[in-house]
Amino acid sequence: MTTWTGPLIRHMRLRLGWSKSELGRRLGLTLSQITKMEKGQLSIDSELINQLDHLKRHSDEICRQNRNRPLFDRVMQENNFHQADLSHLDKD
Repeated sequence: MTTWTGPLIRHMRLRLGWSKSELGRRLGLTLSQITKMEKGQLSIDSELINQLDHLKRHSDEICRQNRNRPLFDRVMQENNFHQADLSHLDKD
């Protein structure tokens, strides 16, 4: 379990490419609550910690997939594919 701080939450949100409003929508929080959370002015309960942990796993997976993107693009181009199964790629 991650120890969630305001800067870490902000970093994860930016890593996902989400606005504060989008993060709030996904967590069931208002824009004001997200702003306070990122400033360390909102206490985080266990349910919110679980949601943040889930989003962190999601952001880690997105980053892993993006690291494989050049390989993916090359395979797609070389084989004139429009869809590809990435499950055979090495996992970090």
